[in-house]
Amino acid sequence: MYKRQPGECQVTLSTSPYLTKLLGIPAVLDYPHGCFEQKSSRLLVYTALAKLLAYLPQPAERSENYRRVIEETLKEFDKSILPDDTLPYWPYGTTGNAFVTIQSAWAVAQAVQAGLEVPSGLTDALPHALTQMVLRKSRLEVDPTLRAFAICALSQLQNEPDDDLTAAANEIFLGRGGGEI
Repeated sequence: MYKRQPGECQVTLSTSPYLTKLLGIPAVLDYPHGCFEQKSSRLLVYTALAKLLAYLPQPAERSENYRRVIEETLKEFDKSILPDDTLPYWPYGTTGNAFVTIQSAWAVAQAVQAGLEVPSGLTDALPHALTQMVLRKSRLEVDPTLRAFAICALSQLQNEPDDDLTAAANEIFLGRGGGEI
């Protein structure tokens, strides 16, 4: 029956292992993005791939749209920072989420590196929250994997290594064989 019905099909042939990854970018960028985990994922793609996205069709129109989305998302993050400097899973939530806070801090670091205007509340609060997670001073329960992720994000936010964070990184590294990570 399908042979007699009209329709369209798009086929892309390539030997490049990266083509499928590039074809997945629109899915990340166009997803509904309601929670901060999804919004920070989209922000990471926008900021990390800004130079690549400039080569897609209609670069001026896309660039303006991307900049608008980035700025709106950063403002929403800024308005949702909790008293302990974490971000909730949902906008304007009241309970901090470690993964969302770490991923959002990474996205903020990428935005700063891309030369975008980032609210100072984010550039102050998020590194503080991540430092508290790494040093186990956060009220959030943060497992070793998330602590390692926080160190990774902090490495993008800080210019100079911090001795306390270096000690925490060594602790996580030395504990890896014990099934912690």
